[in-house]
Amino acid sequence: ENRFHEQKMGRCTALFFRLLLLDVPLVLLFTTLLSVDVLHHVTHTYLQKMYNNLMFSDDDIRRERERTFIPYYCDADTISTSSSRDIILDPAIHTGKDGVETTLKHGVAAY
Repeated sequence: ENRFHEQKMGRCTALFFRLLLLDVPLVLLFTTLLSVDVLHHVTHTYLQKMYNNLMFSDDDIRRERERTFIPYYCDADTISTSSSRDIILDPAIHTGKDGVETTLKHGVAAY
């Protein structure tokens, strides 16, 4: 009976080390690979398309006809100008494109 008990303890110890050294790392590796694949799929399928739709090229007509809103919180470090001359545009001189550029740079444009 003592020998049977020793064999059972030896099997339990071997099983414990097998779980610790082989099974747990494999489960962690599989879980990590699965998570990376899901994140890649979500990024490629949804986020990259949204990001591309937010980008404007310099000659894109969308820039003048579409407006996007991105929540932005201002503090002292993000102030882009301290002069009203930078945001007040003369309609006789400046075009709508100038207004878009000023708004994108300073957050507001006035005519």
